[in-house]
Amino acid sequence: MLIQRKICIFLFPTIFLVQLSFSFSSRGTETNAPVATLLPELNLKPITPIKLPPPPSIKNTTNRLDGIRNRAYLRLQQQVNSFDHFFAKDKNNMLETPMSRFRLGTYLRFEKIDNKLTVKVKPEVEAHLKLPNLERRWSIFIDSSRFEDLPGVDPTERKNNLDIGLQNVQEGFHLHSSLGLRWRGEPVGIAKTEWRPSHSIGQTTIYPRQRLFYETQEGFGEITSLTLNRWYGKNFARIVSAGKWTEHTTGIEWEQTVILGRACRLIEENKQTDIATDEDVAKGISIRYSVFGHNSTSDRQIDRHRLTLIYRHPIYRNWIFFQIEPGVEWLDEDDWTVIPSVQIGIDTLFREVAKK
Repeated sequence: MLIQRKICIFLFPTIFLVQLSFSFSSRGTETNAPVATLLPELNLKPITPIKLPPPPSIKNTTNRLDGIRNRAYLRLQQQVNSFDHFFAKDKNNMLETPMSRFRLGTYLRFEKIDNKLTVKVKPEVEAHLKLPNLERRWSIFIDSSRFEDLPGVDPTERKNNLDIGLQNVQEGFHLHSSLGLRWRGEPVGIAKTEWRPSHSIGQTTIYPRQRLFYETQEGFGEITSLTLNRWYGKNFARIVSAGKWTEHTTGIEWEQTVILGRACRLIEENKQTDIATDEDVAKGISIRYSVFGHNSTSDRQIDRHRLTLIYRHPIYRNWIFFQIEPGVEWLDEDDWTVIPSVQIGIDTLFREVAKK
């Protein structure tokens, strides 16, 4: 209960500001309307019926947190619906707008280098908006995670960018393509296409990935990766091999990672049929060992070793999660000196209305 109250205090301002900003942008919407009155305005028909909780009671802190979170989420969804309905050709026969997904993450990394403590802070924002009336096969994405990095790159080491654009999925060809803008002090154009097939051999699934990307400032690049994943009940073993080339890199940057873990509970249980990343785990623990290096015509060497223990646990229902990652790494540029670190993260999910 003490942890829940601390999280409530931490998240109230963030969720309130999100709700407030969309409340001002809503035309003719009563900002103090009960949560239950918002669904008729949204005209939503989710596949799985959602039972809305009653208006939050001030007698219960957790109910109040659920209520504030629901209001913020439904206000966001209302804006998505309005935007999608604007593009409908037949206003009397509009396609149904699915519920969108949002994720807010905050990561803090503490490192001790040369007896000096350094702190890195990295916020992450993800949003996936399906807009069937805009175009049946396109959706809007908003993401602050740079996916032109190798899979094992730490979130706090990624560049602070905000991407927004249109995303297209061709399931028959296993192609995921996107086109949009990246904000880096000024907007730059980005384009990406990735081939994502999967093949199963017994209990082992193989995931080859081929990603081509382009940015108007940095030019072309590509990432090739191969992941082998095997489940043993709730336990899993994973091997990841990846290489990256861009117009600005000398030769090829590469990564080799081995992960052993146990996913006690997944946020979506059917995700077990696919690669379950840290963000998909509700409660679990894993150990990860990664080697990073580069190959060029004149130099081939290992640049970094990293060993990390990752523990993730829900701290409030199925939408607030705590993650801690103690670890050590060795860098060639620091003469392989041991560098201890601890990374702490909090993920907040907006995927469905919180149930009582």
